[in-house]
Amino acid sequence: MNEKVSSVDKGTKFEKSVEKVLNWMYSQYDSVSIKHNVLINGPDTNRQIDVLITVTIRDLVFNVAVECKDYKGRLPVGILDAFVSKLEDVSASKGIIIASNGFSSSSIAKARRKGITLYSLTDKIEFNDAALDVTIVIEEVIPFETELKISVMRDAAQNMKGETLITDPLIVNGYDVHETLKEAWKAQTLEYKLHTDFQEIQIPKIDPPYRVNYFINTKNDMIDTVEISDFNPRLKLKINYYTIPLKELVDLKVLEHIEGKKYEMFIDIDTITNSLPNAKPVNKRFVEEFGGSKFIINVRGPFNITSIGGEYTGRDFFDS
Repeated sequence: MNEKVSSVDKGTKFEKSVEKVLNWMYSQYDSVSIKHNVLINGPDTNRQIDVLITVTIRDLVFNVAVECKDYKGRLPVGILDAFVSKLEDVSASKGIIIASNGFSSSSIAKARRKGITLYSLTDKIEFNDAALDVTIVIEEVIPFETELKISVMRDAAQNMKGETLITDPLIVNGYDVHETLKEAWKAQTLEYKLHTDFQEIQIPKIDPPYRVNYFINTKNDMIDTVEISDFNPRLKLKINYYTIPLKELVDLKVLEHIEGKKYEMFIDIDTITNSLPNAKPVNKRFVEEFGGSKFIINVRGPFNITSIGGEYTGRDFFDS
């Protein structure tokens, strides 16, 4: 199967939603790749595949073609006829159609006969089930306060030049400590424990040995560096609690397997972030004492700390 990603942007919002859901479904498998909007050489012309799932097992490669149809009504059987032809042209191992509003009875019958799997994907829960009477508890974790201790060994401190005032912003190993911490928080590369006491953290990119920038004159226009023996950043978190009914989540994705009558729901960080304005603020005690069915989701809030508090030790002229 000779494939290439199409240079023409034919993607739709629905197709991208399907791609996102498929990535969620197969994210745990290293042998699976998912591509949106792929052109494959057919016997007569190139055939466009909305989403292509490729499964590699040793030397064997299986290609699953996914057709995405955002129709207002139920999908007619003519769409199945065209898709069967496309599957034959590209020699696909398997075919899947995912529609936004279900399928006609004749479409379901033909799909069953041709071995095509059918799904419906929607952002609405349109079926009644007591199991869906679930409250989503959102724990929004926000950096609340930071502190930092830096120590300079006596021998190193004695060799420092001039006025020796630590630079502001604080620069360690060439990195702005505050900005690097902020970037790590946004990129979700900062490791931390979920509690509200001060905790020691390791800021990505800033590894030992550590050297800190300092000014060597009163005009603060000349800078040197000195090795520090201790670099101990600490972070204090704040946790905000919110609740929202499962059915009220924004952009909740519900995937229905037409034949198996199986439903899967997909909630990502965008769903939670977009739902926060509609969520109800509560306190920790309410969450702990809540007696109904609940599902707790942890999300990272904004990084609003504007500076890092510090304690610099090693020579009498260090300021804190």
